[in-house]
This record gives sequence, structure tokens and C-alpha cells, in this order.
Amino acid sequence: MTKSVCSFNITILIGFYFIITSSFFCGLSKECNVTWFGYNCKQKCRCQDGTCKEDGSCFLHQKCHPYYFGPQCQFRLMMYKNMPILSDGDDHTCLNISHANKSVQFILEESIKFTWLRIVQSSESQDLVRLYYLESLSNRLKKCALLKVFRIDNTTIDVACDINCTVSELYVYWESEPSLCSVYINAGMNLLLHQYVNATDEDYEHSSYVLNDGDTSQSQCIKAQDKKTTVLWNVFLDEPKHINFIVIYSSFTYSISGFGGHENREMFQLVHTSEQNAMFLIPYSSFSYLTRLQLVVYPNQKLNTALCEIEAFGECSPPKYGITCSKICSQDCTDQRCHFNGECYKAHMSSSTASYGHSSQRTSQSTSATTTANTGLRIKRARFKYFSTSNL
Repeated sequence: MTKSVCSFNITILIGFYFIITSSFFCGLSKECNVTWFGYNCKQKCRCQDGTCKEDGSCFLHQKCHPYYFGPQCQFRLMMYKNMPILSDGDDHTCLNISHANKSVQFILEESIKFTWLRIVQSSESQDLVRLYYLESLSNRLKKCALLKVFRIDNTTIDVACDINCTVSELYVYWESEPSLCSVYINAGMNLLLHQYVNATDEDYEHSSYVLNDGDTSQSQCIKAQDKKTTVLWNVFLDEPKHINFIVIYSSFTYSISGFGGHENREMFQLVHTSEQNAMFLIPYSSFSYLTRLQLVVYPNQKLNTALCEIEAFGECSPPKYGITCSKICSQDCTDQRCHFNGECYKAHMSSSTASYGHSSQRTSQSTSATTTANTGLRIKRARFKYFSTSNL
């Protein structure tokens, strides 16, 4: 069975330059299998077993993959080194926070550009008082001055902050004594899935699709064997996107080198290489919208270079919002900036409409991984290091 849809294409270049452009076409799309959903089957199921319903939600008794959360499990988690009970994906295991502790500290595994986090509590959400962050470069602790709280349901809130730098630690501070169940720190959505890919070497054209097919197992890779020249891959985005970080899966991580931006000279720096041959990179610039990625792979006389998958996690650029960046934020919102659910980050003072970008679009969010029942909670008493904010 087929259905008519319109979709966008993206292109990727090999090396370490990233650039973005796009092409648009309409055509027939096959019905998705249980591992994909959405228009043209370009949204990957991120549930625990890799399958999902037609709308992307998880089947009964399933929750999000450990690295994902939120609506249709489409948001990548930025993991933190401490507080494992709050990152276990189980909204029924909770911690009582006593007033004397003042705050909860989250030490991030990687420094990133922070956008927002989700907090799930065992009972109706208490008012969040402050959010502090440790700036990566200066190692200075700062207070979030432009904080916005979005209430998702009675027990779930999203906390956003405009921070124009990378952060390595977060501190959440309450005046009340909440019972925390989960804290999900957003790292963005994968913006490169099933986008158009090409290379400067025509020998790779027939297999370039494997670079963004969603398979990170490294079972399918492109091997640059017996090549003595530099090979470039281009990935063109349909519209500007903000990139928080990039993950490159390669069989030989040390055989790839050199990063650079093309149009706005955006540079990327390697911050971590995992045991699974995954390279994590973040932009030098704290906040920029890119339209093209270019990856350059240099020849290696001793080793064969193999690329398996490229992921770029980030956010929609205003005025777009939503998990597919296809909805338009209302002009009632300042700078037409919306949270992924359509709510304004800041509404114009003269606006008489609701704080949602589209007042008619306040639909129920899919919270397969973040909806907490108020019964059967396993509460534990937590001991936290005291964090004083009196001198900030």
C-alpha cells in the first residue's frame, strides 16, 4: 500500500567539513514497517525494542530506548555521571530531596550547549526556583537569567534556559522538598536520518545511503580502500538547523581528521571517542544555524578508512517547531520561538492569545517515557552534597 507524501532530501560529504542544503520532492511512500514512522518513513522508532506504533508511540509495556526520551522518544538524552536513579528511564523510582540539601547537581558526560531538561516528580510539580550551570571554558558557576518553565502535565515540567555557551554541570534548586523521579537533559533530535548523501568519488554513490540509515551497529559501512585522494561527502539540510553535537561511527576513528565549516566557517572539535568507535563532536560556536555539513576524509597509507553512520543532533530553527520541524510558531510569540509543543518561550506583551504558539494546537503530548503514576512509587531518601547559592 502506498500514499502520496512530500519530503525533503539531504546530502553529506566525507571529510571533516559540514555544510547543508536541500531538495524537495513529492511522491509515493510505502507504508512504514514497525521500525519507522512518519512521512516517507523518515522517523526512526526509538522505543526499547526498536519498534513502535504508526504514530511513533511505544507499544504496551514498552518505554524509550535508554538514550532517548520525550514525545515518540525522539529526543536524545545527554547522560550525566551521577544520580543513576534519575536517569534509569523509570518514572516510578524516586528520590526525596530534603530542604537542607538546597540543590541537585548533574555532572554531564560531555560538555554541550544546554537547551532544556525535563523533570518528573512523584506528585504535582513544585515551583522550580533556580537553575545554575558551570560554564565549560571559564569553569565559572552562573545563574540562568532567562529561565522558562513549561508544564507538560501535573507531574512533569520542562525547564528551558537561553545559554550561549557549552556547559559541563547543572544545578537545580528548589525552595520546596520535591520527590524527583526522573531528570532528562535534552541533547536534540537526529536531523540527518534518510537525507540525501553524495560523495566526490562516484565509486561511493551507490552505497552512500548507509551513512544515515539509522543503523549504528557498524554492520554496514563504506570502506575507502586503496584510495590515495581525499574524499568529501555532502549533507544538505532542507533548512537551517541548530546543531548541538555530531556523532560519527567509524571502524577506524583515528584515520579521520580535520574539521571545518564552509559557508559560515563553523568548526567542530572532537570531545570524546567511545569504545564503540563513536566520535562525539561539538561546534566551537555556542549557537549557530547551519544549512550544510561537509565531511572530509583524508587518505591513510596504512589503514583503510571506514565510515558507518553520521548523526547530527539539534533543534529546529525559528519559526519552526515539532519533532519534524514542520509546524509554524505563532507571531504572537517573541521572535516566533516555540518549545517543541508549540508553547511560546516568550509572548508579546500586547498579545491577548494564550502562551501557546497556536492556541488550537495544545494537544496531548506522547509521554510514553515520562508519564508517572501516583501509586506504587518506590521512594528513596537521598543524600546530596550541600550547594550554597548565597554568594551568587
